[in-house]
Formats: sequence, C-alpha cells, structure tokens
Amino acid sequence: MAPHRDYHYCIIHIGTTTTRVQFAPISGLHESLPSKVISIPSKVYAHPNGEPNYFASTGTTEVQFIKNGHITNHHAFNYFVKLVYKSVVKYKFPDISNLELVTVHLMVITSGSLSDSFSKVQVQKSINYFYENLDHLTSITLVSNSVCLLLAHGGNSVSTALAVDIGEEKLTITSIVDYLPVNFASVSVPIGGHSINSHLSKLLPGWTPQQIEDLKRSDIYEILSDANKSKTNTDFEEELDVLSVVNAPKPKEILEKRSKKKSNEKEEPKQNSELEFNTFIDSDGVEHNVGKQRFLGAEELIDSLDFYIDFCISRYPDVERREELWSNIIFNGPVTSISGFKDRVLEVLSSHHLVSSLDNDNDPESKFRATSNVDVGLAFSQAPTSINTIKKPDYFQEWKDFSDPKGINNDLTILGAVVYIKLCFGPGSHHATLNNIGNDLYMVKKEDFEESGPNIIWDLNH
Repeated sequence: MAPHRDYHYCIIHIGTTTTRVQFAPISGLHESLPSKVISIPSKVYAHPNGEPNYFASTGTTEVQFIKNGHITNHHAFNYFVKLVYKSVVKYKFPDISNLELVTVHLMVITSGSLSDSFSKVQVQKSINYFYENLDHLTSITLVSNSVCLLLAHGGNSVSTALAVDIGEEKLTITSIVDYLPVNFASVSVPIGGHSINSHLSKLLPGWTPQQIEDLKRSDIYEILSDANKSKTNTDFEEELDVLSVVNAPKPKEILEKRSKKKSNEKEEPKQNSELEFNTFIDSDGVEHNVGKQRFLGAEELIDSLDFYIDFCISRYPDVERREELWSNIIFNGPVTSISGFKDRVLEVLSSHHLVSSLDNDNDPESKFRATSNVDVGLAFSQAPTSINTIKKPDYFQEWKDFSDPKGINNDLTILGAVVYIKLCFGPGSHHATLNNIGNDLYMVKKEDFEESGPNIIWDLNH
C-alpha cells in the first residue's frame, strides 16, 4: 500500500508593517480554521557583507521591501517569503524525518493590487525563486487581498463586490466584477487608520503615541451617528412646562410623576455617547478620563471613504453593475472594528449618494430625495437605490471564536485564502474553475512548472 501523503497549506499575508501567517493541514474546512495565525514584522536586513540583492534575518540596516502595500524591492520580498516559510515549516516539523511525506500549498497574499506590485516578469521570477529555494511545495499561488476578501464573504454566491481595505497608512478600494478585479475602477491612496491617531494627537496634546493607540482600541472610543451626536449635545432631562402644570386639575400629582420618572431615569446606566466623560485603562495599566475627544478623529478618513468609494463605482460603465457594487460593499481592516465606524460611513454614503423611491413623497421611510431640479430618470441611472455591506461570514462556529472582536477583520483575508485552497485542492476540489483570476491571482502547480518551466506564467490569464 502506497504511503499516505500529508497535505498542508501555508498562507503568508504580507502587510506594510506586519505579516500574518497560517500553516495547517488540508482536511475539512472547519478543522483548519482554529489553527493559530502568527503575526510577525515585515522586515529583512541588508547582508552583513553588503552584497546587493542578498539579505539576512537580523542585522543593523533594515531593508524596506513594501511601502503602502506595494512591493518596492522584489529581491527582498522573495527572501522574506523564503525566510517565513522555512521558519514555519521548521517550527511545525522539528523532526526532519517527519517531512518526507509532507507537501505544501503555498499562498502569498499582497495587501494591494497584485498587478500594481508585479509585472508578469516579476511574477515569473518569484515563482521560479520559490520552487528553486523552498522544499515540499506542490503549488504556489500569488493573490491580492481583495480576491481573498470576496471569497471570505461567500465567493460562491457573490461574484461582484467593492472591497474596501483600510490599512494603517493606506486605503485600497477594489471593484470586483464577476470575480475579476477592475483596475480602472479601483484606487489606492495614502490614508488609513493612522490618520485617526494623528487627529487624536492634536486633540490630546501630551499623550504618547501608544496611549493614543490604546484609546483608539478601547471600548470608549466610538464614532457617533448624527442622531447620537445630537444626544451628546442635549440635556436629556425633560423641561418643565410651568403653564401646563399650573393649569392642570391636579398639579401636585403631575409634579410627583415627573419627579419619579427623573429618579428612575437616573438609576439607568447611560450609554457611552450620553456621558460627558468616560474612562479606560491603557496598556501600561494607567487610567485615563476622556471627554468628547473620544468621539472625534475619524472625520478625514470617513470623508475620504465617501469620496473614493463613489469615485471607484462611478468609473464602472455598466449601471446595473454599479448598483451591485453599491449593494455589496466589503469593509476590512482593524479600524472597521471601532464601534459605530461602519454605521457612520454608511450614513454618510447614504446621505450623499442614495436615491430612494420618488413615487410617494409622503412615504416616511424615504429619507433621501433627489432635488427638484434633477431629472428623475437621470438620477436613477447615476445613483444607487440601495447601499449595503456584505454580512460578515458566520457559517462556521469555529470561525466565530477564531479571534477577538477587535481583530476578527484582520483574519478575514486568511479565511478567504483557506476557502480558495479548499476549493482548489480539498476533497472534491474545483481548481479548474478557480485556477486564475485576471492579473490579481496566479496559481502554478509543481507538475506544470516542471513540465513547462517558469514560462508557464505567460500561458495563464488568457
């Protein structure tokens, strides 16, 4: 009987400052999800001898190979992937004799558009480098973050969506139509979650960068909707109408009822948005009392999202597809875990771009109207009638418990990568239908590489 091979996958999601890695066996999808995701710095160092295009894992001179999500040094990038892969394999299989029957599907994910960071020649060189320098590989996939996000949010049922990935220093918005990222309707701009830190630093002078970051990650930092903003600036106690009390048949009873009502209201705990001040404890154990600054700082980022989401969708020529993009928005990134953030973004988008039914002006559900001097047909052809997000995946109980609420969005890319690998290489796989997706996904199996060599890249994506 032939020996049983042990199939694994290694997912390496490379970010500007942090790279996330998961290594697990390929079996049932639910069995691999609880595997730990490791976070490591995206760093390599210049070779001690100063040789160009040679690098080291430690040193004194750091070599930056990724900036704002774009790969800027492909030699350093290739070395970093090799370093991460070999380290993880060695950690998982300290006894080298256990590696004899192990095969690995390697998946490398870039934060930005793959086509922005790699030409086909560079893809060819990276694939060739990995197969020459990494053992036990049975396939290599290079893919962009946006494709993984689509797959994580039900790629089998949703093929068109707008992926909005908010990093610390970069915002990437990708229009995906029929699984294909559309470059002319996508954008990458240098603004991200760190802009909130910058604004908070001005509002809270004297705070350290770590204290600002701790506040942003705390439960008291919240983005308020327009309704909550008005509550924050309002005295919640009911004003006493003197004349109505004086003219009432039983003024004493009215006063007693109102006094009792106020007493009951005071006993109920107030929401964060209703408090003038609230406290949190930072990572050093120090307690801070924060005023209304805890509701501020995200305005610039939200305005940028409002502008660039509309900019990207408007560039797609097909009206029906634009409507799908507006209805299938995917938000990703640590900042989206901030309480009220996504709701406020949707509120701003709706107030600026949404067109509701114009048939019944008395309909109380219709909050947003086209102006009287706008042609109704033109308005409906240019603006969306609904703006919605795709529900966060919850189809596996194990995934719900996979990470803390403040960090689950960081792992959705990994989930999408796992789904792709299972579809391509798991039991009953369908790799023929998901072999390559435009210029934002390249998958090369070892057998094809050995048969055709590095030039196989030029036969893909036609």
